[in-house]
Amino acid sequence: TVTKFSYTEYQAMVLCLAGTICVGMLGIEITMNRFQMLPLLFPGVFSVRERRFYFFDVDVSNGQVAGKLRTHAKMLCRMTLVVVLSYLWQHCVMITETTVGTKFPQEQCDRGLDCFASEVHFMTLFT
Repeated sequence: TVTKFSYTEYQAMVLCLAGTICVGMLGIEITMNRFQMLPLLFPGVFSVRERRFYFFDVDVSNGQVAGKLRTHAKMLCRMTLVVVLSYLWQHCVMITETTVGTKFPQEQCDRGLDCFASEVHFMTLFT
């Protein structure tokens, strides 16, 4: 087998990852709604001076533009959280290995990994 975990243990770990992502999202939402976090997370992009909200030194304190900018910045924070936690999950829990060449990855198969070989076609990149 690839891992020492049973199916149930692995599903419990996936549930923990999902729970961590949900708790992280909740934390981001609460923090972003209660505090002015955008100038701290994006210091060169957002700033607050004299009770005015600036985006690249352009005043966007009122109106739909400010709301859209805040919404997009919050979405960027959410996506960053999911990408970082997924990256950590892949490198801490899953083992992946890529071999470039034409020979079959026999060494990986001998170690008990799920292995396969496939040809890369140029058109695969464009479809």
